[in-house]
Amino acid sequence: MRLLQSHPLRTNSASAGCIGAIGDSIAQRIEARGHEGADKFDMVRTAQMFAFCFTWMGAPQSIWFGGLARLFPEGTQYKLGKTLTVHLGLMAPTTNTLFFAYREAMRDEPINTWASRFSLRMRREFPTVTARSLLFWTPAQTVNFMLVPLHLRPLYLNSMMVVWTTYLSIAGHRRYS
Repeated sequence: MRLLQSHPLRTNSASAGCIGAIGDSIAQRIEARGHEGADKFDMVRTAQMFAFCFTWMGAPQSIWFGGLARLFPEGTQYKLGKTLTVHLGLMAPTTNTLFFAYREAMRDEPINTWASRFSLRMRREFPTVTARSLLFWTPAQTVNFMLVPLHLRPLYLNSMMVVWTTYLSIAGHRRYS
């Protein structure tokens, strides 16, 4: 708790990275079920998930939540509705787009095929992932914005991220023929 107060951005980044790695590890175990010879753990994949979550889900989200708190201060009429609308309307599509762009860039495939792979991923995964993110994150964020103190919001969300990054990792690593 002391680290969160003395070094909030570093602590949130490290927490987010670790939770992203945990989510990917769980995703790999789920994907391996029922697939003979699929029990090999892909450490590079997990490290990439760590890097994405460390970079995007930690410090930037902490700064974002601080901005939302200033934009919609306590006592603002319809604060929860406004905060959820702005947060989910901007953050869910942005995060999903960045994740799919990053995921395709990290594939062991020629970089000149990135644009077509990213476009295909966006057509096939983005609508479903974004809809599911709204179904998952709306109740989670309602609890977050109503009950969790501002300085603890990124950690609360990181705990919810274990579930979400498991799903996102599966969607982001799905192969198309």
